[in-house]
Amino acid sequence: MDKNTSSADGGQIGLEILDTCTSVFSLSQALEKKAERELMEKPEWRARDIQALREMLQEEPNLIVPSDDNFLLRFLRARKFDYDRAFRLIKQYYILRDNNPELFKDFVPSALKDVFSANLEGFLQHRDREGHAIFVIRGGIWDPAKHSANDIYRANLLCLEKAIEDPATQINGIIALLDLKEFGFHHIRQMSPAHCRRMVLLIQIHFHGENLQSLHEHIPPSILPAEFGGHLGPFSNQEFVNELLADEYKFQDYLKYGYRAEMTPEGREVGIR
Repeated sequence: MDKNTSSADGGQIGLEILDTCTSVFSLSQALEKKAERELMEKPEWRARDIQALREMLQEEPNLIVPSDDNFLLRFLRARKFDYDRAFRLIKQYYILRDNNPELFKDFVPSALKDVFSANLEGFLQHRDREGHAIFVIRGGIWDPAKHSANDIYRANLLCLEKAIEDPATQINGIIALLDLKEFGFHHIRQMSPAHCRRMVLLIQIHFHGENLQSLHEHIPPSILPAEFGGHLGPFSNQEFVNELLADEYKFQDYLKYGYRAEMTPEGREVGIR
């Protein structure tokens, strides 16, 4: 992958791709300015803000979370560097995981290889003009006889977990393309009200129906797969899935974090899963 990510119009978003050995603070000038303007992120205060959140979490009984800058910074950005709101978001994140063991047990890429092989979801290589990462969900080709609604939702969540590690995605956000062609009653009857609520929360997007021209006003065909009237040939999630599988060790490590087998702030007994 190039160190600069291409935008929809062929320009450069200016992101320097980060790995675990690269400084979390290595942003392009354009991203620095956008983060300061939209997320209240000031480079000169960033380390202080991360440390403040880290100290708040150290005071939280029974909660074990990653303490690295990368992890904490994504929650600060999600709440515009409001310490209290970022702190609450982290707690809510781990309470969610404990309250939904059917979704988060064995929450690692290798456990969902069969779902990913169906080519149902994944992120496109390019970003749109605003720098959004583009998440494709092809609900119409889902075969409920092979994969449950929980399987599909778990795979989607893993994709999002992977994507949000990228600082450019934390700053620019994500848009989703949901292909509902061939989606019918045999799909709907597999989805509980809880699944429907989760999907609405997951994919709040514009609806274009079969009007591809309307879609192309938002995302040019030059960066879209053929299924969306694009120029890039059929959709394939293989490259993105390979990146996910390469991070298996990281997702395995995440499993050790969460609330200890005592009490959550809601007063419910839980254990680290």
